[in-house]
Amino acid sequence: MASISAVIPAHNRERLITETLDSILQQKRLPEEVLVVDDGSTDGTAEVVREWSRRHPNLSLVLVEQENGGPSAARNRGLMEASGQWVAFLDADDLWEPELLASLEATLGTAPEARIVFADGIQFGEGQSEGPLIGSGRAIPVGTKVRESPPLYRLDRPFRSLLPGNFLPMSAVLVDRSFALGMGGFDERFYMGQDREFLLRAALASPFLFLAKPLARTRMHSGNLTAAGNETQRKVYVVQMLDGLLKNAGEIGLIEEERQATAAELEKVASRLLTRASRQGTGTYLRAWRALAGLGYRPRLWAGLPRDLGRILRYSMPWPRRGKAAGPEGPGRKDPATP
Repeated sequence: MASISAVIPAHNRERLITETLDSILQQKRLPEEVLVVDDGSTDGTAEVVREWSRRHPNLSLVLVEQENGGPSAARNRGLMEASGQWVAFLDADDLWEPELLASLEATLGTAPEARIVFADGIQFGEGQSEGPLIGSGRAIPVGTKVRESPPLYRLDRPFRSLLPGNFLPMSAVLVDRSFALGMGGFDERFYMGQDREFLLRAALASPFLFLAKPLARTRMHSGNLTAAGNETQRKVYVVQMLDGLLKNAGEIGLIEEERQATAAELEKVASRLLTRASRQGTGTYLRAWRALAGLGYRPRLWAGLPRDLGRILRYSMPWPRRGKAAGPEGPGRKDPATP
């Protein structure tokens, strides 16, 4: 039997982390240890975890406290402190279904060379209609079926599948600890999108196994880093991440087809970033412009500046627009370049 460490990165989750820990306790196959990495919380997260641990002494729980370094730093600390061969990540506001660990562990012998195994998930919370994240058709990985029930797929070099966006629910991922540390862990420069960057690099080094069964519950709420209000900043991180992959193409092993696909995705995301930022005012647009200029995109930025300035002016004026309420974020007509 493989040894498994559960790692929970947490920042200001005193209201939600008890339910998260309870979902671990309900596992049919308990982890050998649980590590909660308190990433500089300013609320009572650490004390809630200590109290929960006192009530459940039979489950080995280690609380690691550190200064705030962001999600990547917290996950990396968990990887370094863990003792298990495999690490199962669980965000401090998400939940596991009782059979998650047992089901993922049971797949490991199917493809011993696969260093990442993941299951489907379900979103729940504010205004969410529950349904599978992957099985819904919004994101379906291309792979080879290696088992019928429950369906298990092998994904060989799934870099291209992950390039448009991460479809793996990180709270349903089991990763070989030595493999993750050998890759350098999560890139701590990225406060958002670090999961996608890590998995893209991992996809070049190992096949993945996908268990087509919803085994994690991903909570959606206004405090999520991926909430709508963070979309412009998220796109800045995605641009920086894709640019980094291109600059390190030889080191990480990108083949030419993958390099071209990455460059095309970068151009698309950069265009969408500027379009979105221009609709949110001069300040937001200038921040996005500077971010792209710092990556060497200045000539293309100058070429698109007249169009973007026209859009800034259009969206900053108070006049009503047909089929759209006044204001940069109202519903209605979409800009032609808006995704």
